[in-house]
Amino acid sequence: MMATTARFLAFVALVSAALAGEAAGQSLRLGYEAYAGGLHVMSFGIRIEETGGDYQVATDVRTRGLADFLVGMHLDSHAFGKVRHGDFVPSRYLSQARFGRRSSSLLVEPAQDGGFFVQATPPRESDERRTPVPTASLSGAVDPLTAMLRASRTVATSGTCRQRVPVFDGRRRYDLVFADEGVHPLAATRYSSYAGPARLCRVRQERIGGFLAEEDGEDIGQESLLWIASPLSDGPPVPVRVEVDTGWGGLTIHLDEVTSESGTVRLARRPGVD
Repeated sequence: MMATTARFLAFVALVSAALAGEAAGQSLRLGYEAYAGGLHVMSFGIRIEETGGDYQVATDVRTRGLADFLVGMHLDSHAFGKVRHGDFVPSRYLSQARFGRRSSSLLVEPAQDGGFFVQATPPRESDERRTPVPTASLSGAVDPLTAMLRASRTVATSGTCRQRVPVFDGRRRYDLVFADEGVHPLAATRYSSYAGPARLCRVRQERIGGFLAEEDGEDIGQESLLWIASPLSDGPPVPVRVEVDTGWGGLTIHLDEVTSESGTVRLARRPGVD
């Protein structure tokens, strides 16, 4: 059960971060709904603020419907930091999770020596076996949400998704590797009314250390497809659809609502209505 929980939370962290991409540079609120096999299984809420040289990203992820009855997952994450010379420099990452009747919290703060201060509640189980995290790999790594702000800034300035971003989430050290698949037409679905050109970005999680030993060879949440477009006429490009092969089934996440300084657009459609 603990291995399954850890894999699922790692997957949620990756997708939450991916959804936060492309939002840097202004206040933005995003709402997403996730479906698996036609069932509504999860909701994502994201708030991004960048003011006065400071940034903050907050995500709220929770299961819905039958998935909530069976799993009962709720994950809140927050990233704080400074914007310096166009780069995002993290100062604190907080994560609180509830999985069924179990709850946990995680605090991660960068240290002056290039490492991190990590406080986990409850503490890591003494018999928990994880792959080692090379000390040298921590230098330059950032939390998952800051990583995606950095990635989005790169897309905005270079016009391509292609890049590699080092991430440390308090336990796991991995790189997010982005590949650019170009711009393609995206059709509306029974879940979202968005239709139009979208840039397709392929995101892969390259594991370095800190993963449970028994899951190290598995592909849970390692790759996702991001379709990036601008549903607001004067707003920033954001992921309008995310497709993930979780290893236990496909998950498709649709943009439900986006609010920025340009206004609000609602894209949700009732399932079954064409």
